[in-house]
Amino acid sequence: MNVIKKPVLSRFSVNKLIFFASQILLFGSYYFVFNLDLNILTIAVFLPLIFISLHYHFNIVHIASHSAMSKKKWINNLFGTWAAIFAGTTYADFKSTHMLHHGKFGHPELDPDHKIARNANFLFIPFKIFYHDWDFWTKGMWKKDSAWAGYLLVRSLQLYLIITAFTTGKMLTWLIFWVLPVYLLGVTNGAYLFFYPHYTGKYEKIWRNLKIKNWYQKLALKLIDISRHYHEIHHEKISANYVYFPLESYLFEKLKSGSEPNLSFSSKFTDTNKVKV
Repeated sequence: MNVIKKPVLSRFSVNKLIFFASQILLFGSYYFVFNLDLNILTIAVFLPLIFISLHYHFNIVHIASHSAMSKKKWINNLFGTWAAIFAGTTYADFKSTHMLHHGKFGHPELDPDHKIARNANFLFIPFKIFYHDWDFWTKGMWKKDSAWAGYLLVRSLQLYLIITAFTTGKMLTWLIFWVLPVYLLGVTNGAYLFFYPHYTGKYEKIWRNLKIKNWYQKLALKLIDISRHYHEIHHEKISANYVYFPLESYLFEKLKSGSEPNLSFSSKFTDTNKVKV
């Protein structure tokens, strides 16, 4: 009799492990940051750690929006709302606009991500993310399931953290170890989660036609292929691709198979003909 073995870790437990690991990394780093002198060494050690943690916080918001943290709605809301506080967004508006993005993908008026990803100026994408807030309030998304309450709660807590940092004389520390990594998170996510999964960039087009490429050109093109491949899987098979960490998925697949994963993608979700400057 064949016995089907259940996986040791379910998809929900994997995501929860990622969540709690990111909590330990974030608050462990903040403990040292606020108890050590602010100097180059402190910044060099803890800024990257906090950035990595916030990267996972943002992805937890995304995962929870697809109800992949738990089968229970309130648990997804809890994890997503908590992670959003530190990721610089709100779970309420992200979930609302992201579901609309999946339903109206690529529509110049109805896809809320279109306004964010339609040009390659990555340095401004973190600010353009507030288009989500605008759509949330102007398109009536705030009315569903009292989403307005969750939005105001998170924005109030974020404002409280900023005021606390200012009144305690820790504003510079807070700017370096929260505002800066959140901004850098917006730039990197803007490039590899918003722009490149949807568009072809000017320099990408040039680099792909080069016979001899530098190491950074090869790396950039590899990251673009990874982002597009797993982004397409995510849109095609949301229920199967429940852990949306493109780089981690690529590395796991490579280690598991022992060979280079097939990073193919179609033009269904990526406009490879139009060059965005």
